[in-house]
Amino acid sequence: MVVENIVIGNGIVGQFLALKLYSLGKQVTLVGKGVPFERFLLIHECGFRALESIVEQIPVFHLNGIKAFWEGNIRWTLPFDQWRLRLGTITYHHLWKILQEELQTRNIPIIESHVIRLYEQTGTIVLENNQVIKGNNISLTVPLNEFTNRHKPTLTYRHSKPLYMGWTEMPAHHHWAYQWQSKLGYSLLIPMREKYVFVTTDPENANELSQICEIPLPNSWIKLPLQSHWYLKRQYGKVTLVGDAARRMHPHTGLGLNDTLRQISKKQISFTHKLKDFSLFIGGIFLENCWGRRKWCLPITYKMFSMKLIRNWFWA
Repeated sequence: MVVENIVIGNGIVGQFLALKLYSLGKQVTLVGKGVPFERFLLIHECGFRALESIVEQIPVFHLNGIKAFWEGNIRWTLPFDQWRLRLGTITYHHLWKILQEELQTRNIPIIESHVIRLYEQTGTIVLENNQVIKGNNISLTVPLNEFTNRHKPTLTYRHSKPLYMGWTEMPAHHHWAYQWQSKLGYSLLIPMREKYVFVTTDPENANELSQICEIPLPNSWIKLPLQSHWYLKRQYGKVTLVGDAARRMHPHTGLGLNDTLRQISKKQISFTHKLKDFSLFIGGIFLENCWGRRKWCLPITYKMFSMKLIRNWFWA
């Protein structure tokens, strides 16, 4: 079986890429299984614009922006609504289901199988049921261990602090995300339509944010060990690295998915995109080692993102 275009990875990036290729009149097959676990997404303006080229409307819970506490007081604000930049929340599974329905409407073939082996020079893919398919152009959108073992990332960083994520089921009554900073670490409270999401470096550190915002803490937490990587080279034979396969960054930047959707919409990976990926990779390391530890870090970060040129480069 030979296919002109194969997209490996049935996540949001893989789905979106398959739909974009189809919209360009290209034959495409999507390979991979669904969503591994539930999580939330922050959709920025650039993400909205990309998704709306495929889906008429994205049912997000819209946010006015982000407010940051330092030792109990709100000190800095990112007012997305005043900047006329959209910011919204949606669960990963909800958006995944919307794109899956778009794939089915367009009759785009989906092979629900894990990839066991990928031969980049010949475009040969071996699946878990020993099925073999070939592609002339293959887009790898998720990290594949056997591929990574042969082609190491240009840069790799294992974060010292994991993140903890938990859900509190209750209707949202405000439209701001809140960030708590102290010497013990940082926490983030994200409102969604029917729930709140806590993300923190330490569940005990989330107590202060919970009390100030009057939102109960989750009953349980998901621990997320983190590792970032970045590839300078994105093309290996017939395989192109896209999304998390090309770079994985610390999630508190909130830009990994959004910027990937923007890159796909522009139909090419330019030097500017690689530079932006690199800055986000380094920025995640910087923030992990400074937020909550260095009082000067937060005001500098918020001041930088308040500059029109910087915020438009990242979010617009």
